[in-house]
Parts: sequence; C-alpha cells; structure tokens
Amino acid sequence: MASSRTIILITISTLMLYFGLLLFMTPVSHQANLVNAESRPHHQLPPQQLYKAQQGPRIGIITVATPDKKQALRSALHYFIYTFCGGVTRILSHCFSLHNKKRYADSWHYVFLPVFTVHDDTLPPEFEKIASAMQYFKQLPSLEWLWLLDMDAYIMNKWLSIEDQILSRIPPLKYDTVSLILNRDASGINTGSCLIRNTPFSAWLLQTMWDLRYNSSVENYHVWHEQALMAHVLKSIESNRSDPRGDAILYVPQRAMNSYMVGDNESKYQVGDFLIHFAGVGHKLRALDDVLDTYKEPLKDLLP
Repeated sequence: MASSRTIILITISTLMLYFGLLLFMTPVSHQANLVNAESRPHHQLPPQQLYKAQQGPRIGIITVATPDKKQALRSALHYFIYTFCGGVTRILSHCFSLHNKKRYADSWHYVFLPVFTVHDDTLPPEFEKIASAMQYFKQLPSLEWLWLLDMDAYIMNKWLSIEDQILSRIPPLKYDTVSLILNRDASGINTGSCLIRNTPFSAWLLQTMWDLRYNSSVENYHVWHEQALMAHVLKSIESNRSDPRGDAILYVPQRAMNSYMVGDNESKYQVGDFLIHFAGVGHKLRALDDVLDTYKEPLKDLLP
C-alpha cells in the first residue's frame, strides 16, 4: 500500500504537470510583452519602422518542440520543469534548447512561441513551422517578424538583438519590401534559422508550401522536408529575374544567424557569434556538450 508520502509526491507532481500544461499549451498572454519603441535597447531601424502603433510583441520566436504527437506531453512537461525548477541538467538538451530561447526572448521583450501541438501527425514535425507561422500571424496582428528556429539551434550571444544583428542588414530603401531573411550553406538554403515577415508575400509563401506538404516529388522532400519545399518555391521565383517577388528575399552571411559546428571561416561557429546550429550533426547532445565545455569561460557572459 502506498505511503502517505508517496501519495503527496504523486499529487504534487500531478498538479505541477497540470498547471505547467495550462501555462504553456494555451495562447500566451501578450500584455506583459507590450514594449514601446523608446524602451527597446539597441534599436537602430529607420525611425518610421520603430514600432507599430498597436499592442503586443513585434517579434516572435517559433520552435517546434514536438518530435511527434506521442511526445508532445513530455516536451511540455520538460519545458515546465526546466523553466520553473532551475535547470535540471544540461544533459536534457531538449529542455536546454527551449530554456535558451525563452530566456533570450524575455530579455529582449520578444515573445517565445514553442510549438507543442501537431496539426497533421502524418507529416514530419518540421512542417509544424509552416502551420504555426500562419496561425500566429493571424492570431497576433502585432507580430511583424517571426524567427523560425530549429530545436538544434542555440542562441549563443544574448547581447545581440534581432534588430541589430539581422534586421539592420536590410538596405534602408528595401526595408518595406523584404519579407524573408535567410542564408545559404554548401547545400543551398537552410530554414533552421530564418526570419519571415507578416506580409502578403509571406502569407502566399507559407500557404504555397503548406499546399505542397504531401508532394513527395519535390526534390529532396524526404531529406529536407519543409526546407525542400521552400527551396522549390524560391527557385521558381529566382529563376525568373523579372518576378518582383524576388525583391522580398534577402540572403545574409551564414554566421550572421546560422553558424555551424564545422565548416570554413564563413560558416563555422566562433565565440561571439549569434547562434550555433547543429545541422546534420549525428550526436547533437555530445556536440552541444563539447561546445559548452570548450568555450566554458567566454560563454559565461554570453549565453542567455
């Protein structure tokens, strides 16, 4: 027969799980994220672009935290435990990734939007980025930009804002035109870290990709999933130089927003870089530990 102590522990655990899921699997209250342009640090965008005259966050960060439908509950529970119980251990890289992004978002008054739900469990989880981006652009009209980040991408420099590090690279005369910011690696585009803007172009792009979600004939579909769909759509635009939609796409240097574990000076992570992405790395947990151990001292003041 279970002891009273065991019953108490089970009850407390159940309550923690219940309230954790209520907090992180329901729409976020964004009133706390209301920030005036004057209070945003390091804001160097053109004055007319400082902040929309409406309540709510201007920039959101989306990460798909659900490997599959069966693990959705576990993902939410891990996030709750890691956030409120002081960081169980960095061995739980799944939790560390979510915590890393949330702390960064909070520090710059962005909104972190972890995805714990599955719209279509017949598809790889990466497709949730498309569905969630469309959903949040409709639900949160104040959102101007969404940063789509993979789970194996970690913010490594908390002092760099999205405005200064990425948006400031938009040529001033093209600021109102650019809707998609990403980079290319040796294999082509990489959607593990890209910014998309709440514009008609982006609505068309996301919907077109979603409509193609079952089209396995798209090149590299079974390898790159939603990335293959974006590459397919962008290729069709860029192959026609007279297509005005090409002006909506901006490519930035890889290390500006998507440094890798290995590569040349243009792609390999260096201390001080904004982000490290373990794309294509087999043992991601071991790779993360190696980076955190190798650069332990300088990272003390850089990690969120």
